[in-house]
Amino acid sequence: MVFSTHGYLDQKNPDLSGIVLSRTNLGQSEDGYLGASDLSAFNFRSDLVFISACQTGVGKWVPGEGILGLPFALYAGGNASTILTLWPVLDGSSAEFVEHFFRRIKDGELPGVALSETKREFVVDAGKTRRQPAVWAPCVYYGD
Repeated sequence: MVFSTHGYLDQKNPDLSGIVLSRTNLGQSEDGYLGASDLSAFNFRSDLVFISACQTGVGKWVPGEGILGLPFALYAGGNASTILTLWPVLDGSSAEFVEHFFRRIKDGELPGVALSETKREFVVDAGKTRRQPAVWAPCVYYGD
């Protein structure tokens, strides 16, 4: 499952962190957001969720629990592995990164390996733009 959208972070109340699904054509009871509390209530049947959006991997550290916010919410919702970001991401190069990552997944690599190898691919790339840490470094892997 892939979400490529805008993320928002609430450091004080991690349950209010989330992602934006839509801001148009919403019903009266819809806000267009998918928050951490919404995600934790899901019954995920996925091995991997990749959220390519700004700061989705950041949250409040709680001893014995880990990082509250989207990482914990996805885990609580039953997701096995998640890739999130630690800071704002760049639209064009992030889309290219996600494409290369999923090509590796399709070829049978495990998510943690695919993420590491995609990062390595971008670091050694001859193109100056893809080598920049802002392109490949914000993605982090949470999972087994």
